[in-house]
Formats: sequence, structure tokens, C-alpha cells
Amino acid sequence: MLGRLLKRGSSKGEMDEEMRGLGDQEAGAEKLSLLNSDSFVTSMTPSPNTVDAERINLGTSMNLPTAFAMFPTDVDIAVPEGYVAGSAHPVQGPSGIINMTLPPTAEPGKTFRYRLRAAPEYRIEVPPGAAAGAMVSFARPDGRKISIAVPPGLRPGEQFDVTPPALIVLVPEGSKPGDQVVFTPQGPGAPTSDWFRATIPADLQLGVYFAARL
Repeated sequence: MLGRLLKRGSSKGEMDEEMRGLGDQEAGAEKLSLLNSDSFVTSMTPSPNTVDAERINLGTSMNLPTAFAMFPTDVDIAVPEGYVAGSAHPVQGPSGIINMTLPPTAEPGKTFRYRLRAAPEYRIEVPPGAAAGAMVSFARPDGRKISIAVPPGLRPGEQFDVTPPALIVLVPEGSKPGDQVVFTPQGPGAPTSDWFRATIPADLQLGVYFAARL
């Protein structure tokens, strides 16, 4: 039985926020800065599923396979009766049939929801004086300044995870870990003039997707 992949739309809730860079003016306007403090920011173990995306000019390396890429999203997958955990399951994807490997939590006969996204890179403790919605800033090891909003419902002393801005890339048929692919984000409002290149990692979500950090 053929399943169908249903896109649920981008989601940033559930105590998980996406980081964004700060311009010089914006950085100077920050009221709650963690730039000089390590006590509120914890780096998490790097995910083997997330790789760096290299921005390229249109036409550069276009001899490489072109992959489908989209922004992080939740998907619903109809799991057929008789599905055996660990086996490949054919799903109707955005550009054809995709053979996915579902995690052990997928139950036969039910709809399984999976969040396609990059793994969190930082854990932030809400600093004193920061209310929900307040912007806090910190610096990554590469020196880039990052701004993030405190999620609703959190108080000083509580924690939330921060994911990097990323695209979710579908490995093209015939490509394998170690190969390079090129891609541009797909979907309503996506800037199709932006092209990227990345190397497929060995660790893949659902056996076919990886996260490309922007």
C-alpha cells in the first residue's frame, strides 16, 4: 500500500525557536544581551544529520544533482496495516515516490506525524528580567551575533532549545552519502534565486532527508 506525505506547514512552537542573525544596528539596540555571559547559553552536541549549506551563483556546479529542498515542516504519514518497523515504506512525496524508513514509534494502521527540521544547536536559559517575547542575543563560536525571542509561557530560569536556520533537503535518487547536491528552497514565497550546495551526510531523517544549515 502506498502512503502519502502530507505537509503540515512550518512550526516553531513547543519551546523550540529558530535563530536569526543580527545586523549591527539591531545588535546595538538589544536590551537583554548574553554576549558576555556563558552561563545562560549551552552548546548542544552537533547533529550528524545537519551539514553546512554553501551559497552558490546560479550556474555554478549545476552539473551536480539537483535536490528538492523546503523549509522545516511537520509531515503526516499514513502507516499501512502490516508495516514492519525498519522496512522501507513507499510514500508519495513532492516529486514522486520516496522510500522512507520510519522510526520505531510509527504504528501500523495509524497516521504518524514527524517533524522535519535541523536538530537544536543551543539551549538557552531565560535570563533575569526577560519576559516572554523579549529578544535576547548571544554570539556563536564563529563570532556571529544571534538574536532569539523568549517563547511564550517561559519565565526566568526556564530553558528552551534553539535550532539553526536551515533547509530540509531530499536526497535525489541515485545519490548517496558523501555526494554533493545543489538546491533552492521550494514552496510559496521561497526565494528561488538563492541556490546552495551541500554534501549529503551519512545520517538521514526517515532515510532520505538531511538538514542544510544556512
